[in-house]
Amino acid sequence: MTKLLKFQLWAGLLLICSVPVHATVHNITVGNNFFSPLGTTVEFGDSVRWTWNGGINHTIAADLSSPKQWNSGTTSSSGFEFLLQFTSGDGLGPFPYQCLNHLGLMVDTIFVTVPTDINDELPQELPNSYSISQNYPNPFNLSTAIKYTLPIRSNVTIAIYNVTGQKVNTIVEGSKSAGSHIVFWDGTDKAGKVVSSGVYFYRLIAGNFVESKRMMLIK
Repeated sequence: MTKLLKFQLWAGLLLICSVPVHATVHNITVGNNFFSPLGTTVEFGDSVRWTWNGGINHTIAADLSSPKQWNSGTTSSSGFEFLLQFTSGDGLGPFPYQCLNHLGLMVDTIFVTVPTDINDELPQELPNSYSISQNYPNPFNLSTAIKYTLPIRSNVTIAIYNVTGQKVNTIVEGSKSAGSHIVFWDGTDKAGKVVSSGVYFYRLIAGNFVESKRMMLIK
């Protein structure tokens, strides 16, 4: 092997190693009684950073149903910055978490996007049936997440109904690709007005598949 060829190979390796891996840091603010924003969605390799500037004590930790367990390890009232990376080894989640000092009051969930394109770097095994999961959190206060799966590209409608059967809002409508999807409902009607506390139902219609589930909004 010539010296020139060796130099070109080493230069190529150095160039490859110097290219940064794409990753995004998603910032979540910890307030006195809230997380903002809610329902953060990340890609594999991304990190989430919780920042708290002080006030009342907080300890941010995964709840027991999360497949990825962690704990910020602090109850200091002086504030903290806590960074956590989500990798393919963790699975798709969802990753519910909470403040251990404010159980039931401060809860949220991290979601991971699911690649559905043949060009995606991380292929997925497509689901073999339609399904819609129970919303999380439930009951909820500010926002809740609904996950659904499609075995093939389908025309999808997900609508919200009150206990009298009246349609409150439509949160998904149109053609969606095969794979897993997540949609959020912020407790508003089709006019953008916040609805009252109570029991609501959400219904998935996709192809010939129809399924409804119950949820509770508490204000």
